[in-house]
Amino acid sequence: MNNETILPCSFCGEVRELLKDARHRIANLSRAAVPFDDPLDGPVLRRLDAALAAQPSTSAEPMDYERRHAIKEGERNESAFRYFSARATMMDTPHNRRIFEAGFDRGYDAAPAASLAAQRSRPTR
Repeated sequence: MNNETILPCSFCGEVRELLKDARHRIANLSRAAVPFDDPLDGPVLRRLDAALAAQPSTSAEPMDYERRHAIKEGERNESAFRYFSARATMMDTPHNRRIFEAGFDRGYDAAPAASLAAQRSRPTR
């Protein structure tokens, strides 16, 4: 039986940091001069190292505000173009464009929180 758990991508970085923190604390609090030689701490440290190696690697640099904003703006512009192109009767005026952009921004910013809430409320088996 395989006990591997596949985590949603949003949790991968958090789990990786938690494993690193646990390993660091155990190594620093060990009674032995070499923590891997301690009969209690050694096996735990080896399991933490194995768990860290099994975790998918995350990007070294988290996305900064400017990059996230640029991606959102690009997706918003493409969505607005497709929205107004599909509706010949609705004019693409600055006023209608601002209304569309406000709704898009609100939905875009709320989507990660809604996705995370849905993942947490999903029943486990």
